[in-house]
Amino acid sequence: MSWFINQKIATKLILGFTLVALISAVVGMVGIISMGAINKADTELYEENLIPIVYLSEMTQTFQEVRSYMYYAMLAKNQAERTDAIDKMNERRAAFSAAYEAYGKIIVDDEDRQMFDKLTEARKAYAEAYGQAIQLMDENRLEEAIALVGDSGAYGKALKYEQDVIADIITMQTAHADEKAMNNTMTGMIATVIMLIIIVIGVLLAIGIGFYLSRFISKHLIYLKDASNKLALGNTDINIEHFSKDEIGDLMESFSKMVSNIEEQARNAQKIAHGDLTIEIHPKSDKDILSLSMQQVITELRKLIDEVNGLTMAAAEGELSVRVDVEAFEGGYKEIIKGVNNTLDVIVETLNEAGEVLKNISVNDYTKGMSDVYKGDLKDFADSINDVRSRLLSIQSLFEDFASGNTEQLEKFEAIGRRSENDKLIPATVKLMHTIRNLIHEANMLAQAAVDGDLSVRGNVDKFEGGYKDIIIGMNNTMDAIVEPIEEVSRVLQQMAEKDLTGNIKGDYKGEYAKIKD
Repeated sequence: MSWFINQKIATKLILGFTLVALISAVVGMVGIISMGAINKADTELYEENLIPIVYLSEMTQTFQEVRSYMYYAMLAKNQAERTDAIDKMNERRAAFSAAYEAYGKIIVDDEDRQMFDKLTEARKAYAEAYGQAIQLMDENRLEEAIALVGDSGAYGKALKYEQDVIADIITMQTAHADEKAMNNTMTGMIATVIMLIIIVIGVLLAIGIGFYLSRFISKHLIYLKDASNKLALGNTDINIEHFSKDEIGDLMESFSKMVSNIEEQARNAQKIAHGDLTIEIHPKSDKDILSLSMQQVITELRKLIDEVNGLTMAAAEGELSVRVDVEAFEGGYKEIIKGVNNTLDVIVETLNEAGEVLKNISVNDYTKGMSDVYKGDLKDFADSINDVRSRLLSIQSLFEDFASGNTEQLEKFEAIGRRSENDKLIPATVKLMHTIRNLIHEANMLAQAAVDGDLSVRGNVDKFEGGYKDIIIGMNNTMDAIVEPIEEVSRVLQQMAEKDLTGNIKGDYKGEYAKIKD
C-alpha cells in the first residue's frame, strides 16, 4: 500500500482506470461470446427448423390443392374441364416436388432422415394411386375412380397417409424449434447473470478505488481550495504549508508564489482602480503578461483620457463634428472610442434632422417629420418633435376647414378640452368654431326669412364680438337698406290701389332703387 501511496497521482489514476477497464473488457468478452453463441443458435434455428417448416407448409398447401383438383377432374362436365383440372394437378404436384427436394437437401440429423424416408415411401404409394385414378378417368370409368379416391379407396388411404407423415414432420420440426428457442433463452439468461455479477464487482471495485483516490487527493486539495476561496475573496493573507513531495506539494509551492505575485498585482490594480496612473510597474520577466498588461492598461488609459478631454473641449465649443481617431487604440479601448464616436454620431444626426424639420416647420412646411429609427431618449425627442408637427398639421387642417366654413370638428375639440393647464389654443378653437357656426346659422336664418317674405327678421348681434359682430350689424343694415325702399314703394302702391294718386316716394335712393323711385 505504501508503494501505491508514494506513486504520482497520474500513476494512481492510470492503475485505477486500468483495473476498471480490464473489468469492462471481461464484461464485454462475456457478452461477445454469449451473443456469438446466441447468434449461432438463432442461425441454426432458422436454417434447420424454420426453413424446413416453410417447405413443409408449401408441401401441405400444394398437397391439398392437388386433392381439390382431383375432385374437380372427376366431377368435370366434359373432357376439356377434366383436362384443365389434371393439368393444374400436375402443376401443383411439380411445386410439391420442388419443396420436397429442397427439404431433402437441408436434413441435418438421423431423425429428420428417417422421417424424410417415410415421406418418400408415402409419396411412392400416393403416386401409384394417383396414376390409377388418372387412368380410370382417361378410360371414363368414373365410378371406379370415385371409389378409388374415397376414404376407403387406395388413393384416399395413400393421400391420408402422406398427409399424416407431413403433419408428423411439421410437429417434429416445431418441437426442435421450441427446444432451440428455449436453449437460446437459457443461454441469454446465463450470460446476463454472468455479466451482471461482473458488472457489480467492477462497480464496487471502481467505487472503492474512486473513493480511496478521492480521499487521498481531496485531503491535500481541500487546503488549497480553502486558500483559493480566500484568494477569490481578495484575501492575500495566506500561508501555504507543504504536505507532501508529490504533484500536490509542487502545486502548493507554486500556489504560494502565485499568492505573493497576486498580492503585489492587487496593490497595483487597486491604485489603477482609484485613478492613480502615476505608478510604475516592473515586470518580473518578459513572460510576466500580467505586469506587461497593466503597463499597457496605464498607457491606454492615459491616452484615452487625453482623447476624451479633447473631445469634451470641442463639444463645449460647439464643434460637434470632432471625433476621436479609433485607429489609435486597440481591443476594448477601440470599442470604447467607437462607442463614444457612435454616440456623438447618433446625437448629431438626430439634432441635424431635428434642425431641418424645425426649420421647415418655422416656414409652415409640415411635409417632413422625424425618422422612426431612434430608440430610448432620442426616440422620445423625435416623437416630441413629431407630436408638435402633428399638432401643427391638425391646426393647419383646422384653418383649412375655417377657410371653407367647415365646423364639423367642433364636437371633437369640445370632447378633447384643454390639453394642459396653459392650453389656450383648444378653447380658442372651440370658441371660433362656435362663432362661425352661429354666423352661418344667422345668415341662413336671414336668408330663409327673406325667402319666406318676412323682411322684419334681423341677426342677433349680442351673440358675437368684434369683427363677427360687425358682420351681423352689416347684414342687418343691408336688410334695412333693402326693406326701407320696398316698404315705401308698397305704401305708394297701396294708395294707388285705393285711387289716391297724391302719394310719392320721398327717400333718397340710389342704383336700382332710384330707378324704381323714378
